[in-house]
Amino acid sequence: MDTQPQQMNNVLKTRLILIFIFGFALGALTIIAWNSAPQRTNKAYAPVAKNTSGSTGSKSKAATSLEKIPASFSTGIGTGRVTVTNQSAGNTALVESVTVPPPGVWVAVRETKGKVLGNVLGAQRVRGPRSNVVVDLSRNTQPNRLYVIELYRLGANGNVFDVKTESVYVDLETGRGVIVPFRTDGTTVVTATTTDTE
Repeated sequence: MDTQPQQMNNVLKTRLILIFIFGFALGALTIIAWNSAPQRTNKAYAPVAKNTSGSTGSKSKAATSLEKIPASFSTGIGTGRVTVTNQSAGNTALVESVTVPPPGVWVAVRETKGKVLGNVLGAQRVRGPRSNVVVDLSRNTQPNRLYVIELYRLGANGNVFDVKTESVYVDLETGRGVIVPFRTDGTTVVTATTTDTE
């Protein structure tokens, strides 16, 4: 009789159905995990900070006093880490190091208005751990002002940064966006810009 080919056909159908159910469940769980990540607004920010001496900064959600920000520190412990120091004002910003896994992030320079994040002045795509990242700015930074470096995940169009469509890169350990403030000093340096074809 034809029972053996029919049994094989039934086994294959059962496996196919199980694979489909497993794939659907895995996709649903991925979407739920992706959408449940905390979203940041552009209101007051409070970075989880570690300065160069190794002491840990405030972890509260209240706004950080801008006068208490150290000259150089790292934040984003774990999955996203950024190091930046105070620097001269100009048409670029230098980020000493960015440590993120591939496929990478956008490193954006933002103005501050009091304790609120302002406009994005420029962004540079970084595809993984990298040192001495130069971010070209659309407008020069001003002397004696506070700015921040903020990381954004790569969006659908990974070649063009758009603050309206990119989402903030969230550190999985802290559940917060990776934001590092820096100050410009009283000098201004304007450098010739080049296109980075990373």
